[in-house]
Amino acid sequence: MNKWIALLILGAALLMAASPGLFGPRAHAEEDVAKWKPGDPIGYINPNIPEVSLPPYDGERYEAIVPDTLDLAERARIAVNVLTEVANPQADYELYNTVSFQTDPPSMEMHCWYPTLLPKFMWGLSMMRRMSGSEQNLQVDGRWLEVALKMQGPDGLIYAPIKGRPWALNGFQLRGAELPKEQILQPFVCAVMLSAMANQARRDPQGPWKAAMRRLIDGMIELAVIDGDMAYYWPSCIYATKEKPAHPVMPTRPFDAEGSVIPHGLTHAYRVLHYQPALDLAGKYINY
Repeated sequence: MNKWIALLILGAALLMAASPGLFGPRAHAEEDVAKWKPGDPIGYINPNIPEVSLPPYDGERYEAIVPDTLDLAERARIAVNVLTEVANPQADYELYNTVSFQTDPPSMEMHCWYPTLLPKFMWGLSMMRRMSGSEQNLQVDGRWLEVALKMQGPDGLIYAPIKGRPWALNGFQLRGAELPKEQILQPFVCAVMLSAMANQARRDPQGPWKAAMRRLIDGMIELAVIDGDMAYYWPSCIYATKEKPAHPVMPTRPFDAEGSVIPHGLTHAYRVLHYQPALDLAGKYINY
């Protein structure tokens, strides 16, 4: 094994052992998950949403004889297959987040990573369809768009529900914090959702996405701790609460590097909306 790879693996193992809160324990017993039944109602914070349309992926489709080299459109078609076939149709097409080949047969698992993966998959799937023209499993795209709006609260922020998802806190990565009971608020999820919504707003300019982005940006500004020319979220970018102390301690855990996606999402939103507060918050978070 390359010595640098070995050192990287060793460093990761030491980091997980030494960093409080990194890869937390299962929050729910296996029997809680076993009680779940397909179709159990999910406790979205905003179950009543406007009708969502999925604009067609227009373009010319044709067959051609080409050199036997890397076919990017074909790679994108295969990616569409992967992105949509790892979704559970019995749970609003929630993603299976991990695959284990150490079990017989191999198994897949849903857990706490889903909220941040959903907007990434929404965004990536849209681009793969544009590259390939694939219409495989289009019902997945439509349901994910509906779920994104159902997760947006009255304050504009994105909340992942716990009710109907007994695995929602499994592997939760912030030990020492009081776990939420109904909804999970994660600033870095809000930011990645901005990127996904910005992509959708370009495809569907008359849809609900620009208004949803504006509300989400305002909610992120309200939630942030503003400290001079810096901004951050307390107690962490991976889980925040509105009940903050008078002088919140700046988070410095290693996994707060996940917050690097926050200026990314705010900048994507700014490029669609030209809403200056989004760019201002991005700059302050970069300073942090």
